[in-house]
Amino acid sequence: DRLAVIIDTVRRLEQDNEKLRSIVKTNAQSFETETSKVKTLYENELDDAKKLIEELAHEKSRLEIELEKYRSENTDLQTKFSRIDRDSRGYESRF
Repeated sequence: DRLAVIIDTVRRLEQDNEKLRSIVKTNAQSFETETSKVKTLYENELDDAKKLIEELAHEKSRLEIELEKYRSENTDLQTKFSRIDRDSRGYESRF
């Protein structure tokens, strides 16, 4: 009778163990699926951020070139203005 109890206990424990293995496997698969989804989400976000950084770098370069052009134009205009102002003072002194 005691042997029957031990055999029943072993069978019950084996069944419980199998159920637990199934639960662990399901949880592992679920974790893997969720991890994969999160990884994909972050990779997409990272790709978008990289594209935005690249676009902004190009825009910055374009604006720096444009700024330099305007600075050069400003310098030229200041030089012309100074020359015109100097010439006009010379004309005023003659008259």
